[in-house]
This record gives sequence, C-alpha cells and structure tokens, in this order.
Amino acid sequence: MKHLFFTLCIALMSATAFSQAYSLRVINETPCMVFFRIVGDEVCRCGETYMSTLIALPGGGAMLTFPTSTSLLGSFPPAIPKSINAAYLYPNTICPPALYGVVGEQPCGYPAITSYLAPNRDCTPCTNIRAEWISADNCQYPATLRFF
Repeated sequence: MKHLFFTLCIALMSATAFSQAYSLRVINETPCMVFFRIVGDEVCRCGETYMSTLIALPGGGAMLTFPTSTSLLGSFPPAIPKSINAAYLYPNTICPPALYGVVGEQPCGYPAITSYLAPNRDCTPCTNIRAEWISADNCQYPATLRFF
C-alpha cells in the first residue's frame, strides 16, 4: 500500500513539473488592448507566491516574450527564475469588475481557456475575447498565453 501511494505521489508531481514553464510568450490577436498579471511559484509548485506587475498588450497581433520570470517584475525575484503557472485577466485599469478570469496550467487546477467581454478605454464594449493557456512541453520551452 505504501509503495502504491508513493508511486501515485511521484506521478502527480511529475505531471505538474513537466507542465510548468520558466518562459512565456503572449500573443494578442484581438482588436482590443488586453491587461493581465502572471502568477507563479517555486519549481514544481502550483501556488501563487509571485505575481507580476499589470501588463498591457495592444491588439492586432502584438506579441511579448518573457525569457524567464525575472523579467516579469512585481514580486517575482529579479535574479532567480521561478515557474510560471497562470494569468489573471483584467478589463483595464478603470473599468469594473476588477478581475475577469484566470487561465493557466490545468494540472494546477486552472482552466486552459476562458472568454470575456473586453472594454475599450471608455468602458464601452470592444469585443468578446477568448484567452487560452497553452502549456509548455517541458521547462525548455515557453508556455503561451493567446488572446483571440
């Protein structure tokens, strides 16, 4: 029984470890500006110990690449890369509600896709946006956050 429990624990930890990334690519294929924060934790942990500053990305195919979590700022350490687990999605800096949703690593309990109505700067509707988190194959490759 102990052996079975130990094997199950190792399998679960392995699935979580391989789903996490140290880098992130963000693509905005919508016509709207999108706002988000990235959350992460220590290697092989699914928590939200670290959170980036609020990031804005214009529409029309704009792309950002974060080679490691150290470039995310906020509470992410500036010198030691951490795992990147999810993205918190915001309307912008002035329109309610404060948080529209979250996408991230499914083994960590986050949904891989969500949708929301994004506002323009004056809080009028821009368009319905879908946000998708595409997990990295392993820690050598970036995860992708795609808005479409």
